[in-house]
Amino acid sequence: MEARHPALPSERPLMIAHRAGNTPELAAGAIAAGADLIEVDLWRYRSRLEIRHVKTMGPIPLLWDRWELHPGWRPRFQLAALLERVPVEQLLFLDLKGEDPALGPDIVGTIRTLQPERRIILCGRTWPQLDRLVDDPDVCLFYSVGSDEELANIWGRIRPMRHPAISINRRYLTPELMGRFKEIGATVVSWSINTLDDAKRFHEMGVDGFTSDNLELIRHITGLREHAFDDASPSPPRLRQQTSGEGQHVRDHPGGGDGRARARPGDDARIPIVPRGPERDDVLGPL
Repeated sequence: MEARHPALPSERPLMIAHRAGNTPELAAGAIAAGADLIEVDLWRYRSRLEIRHVKTMGPIPLLWDRWELHPGWRPRFQLAALLERVPVEQLLFLDLKGEDPALGPDIVGTIRTLQPERRIILCGRTWPQLDRLVDDPDVCLFYSVGSDEELANIWGRIRPMRHPAISINRRYLTPELMGRFKEIGATVVSWSINTLDDAKRFHEMGVDGFTSDNLELIRHITGLREHAFDDASPSPPRLRQQTSGEGQHVRDHPGGGDGRARARPGDDARIPIVPRGPERDDVLGPL
């Protein structure tokens, strides 16, 4: 059996509940479904570590994400509050947002102060945020890949790592690419996988885990693991539209919720993808 990342559960495939840590209610649902990891979107805003997918609008007291607007003056969920509500043994998949280079160290410091026994797992597409922690043996880092440029540049980041790990947009996955990842012992998870057929196809390629919005799929796979793909196993219900807790609806699309990827022929045509610039948070945003 190939060596597996020591910071992660040994079972395969791993199931990550997409954005499920962004509200207490979604976190509770993901725990009940048996998710191995719960994804959390984290921004540093002034002195706070805020949990949200939406972004600020400079001096305008609103939060936005694509076609959604939300009040910016309401209390915002923070990392410390999530840690109070989630058992320490429940792994969190902390997705770093924005471009603040101090975000990663601040998250690690907060967790070590409040829950020193918690395993720390970080991911993100702003790689310099992760680079500052690459020498910390007690932090598990997943470098995220969601563009052609990121895929071309990922090898220089992960080859020197003792335990390389990647979170990658599903549109890039091929048997050849998975072979290259496995040659260097990398752990690979992919977003967004919301059907059993897709999970089976990518599992057979060697993908270690899936980020999913479908709690029924998470429950099905974590209950049966590799046997979840046996022909005799019952199929879970198709994806039911799940709110992220911030007003927007989350469904399967190749951008993993960040809007940067483009749909290809054969992808779910119901999901509109709107291109935009890099994710960032305006430091002049509302309190």
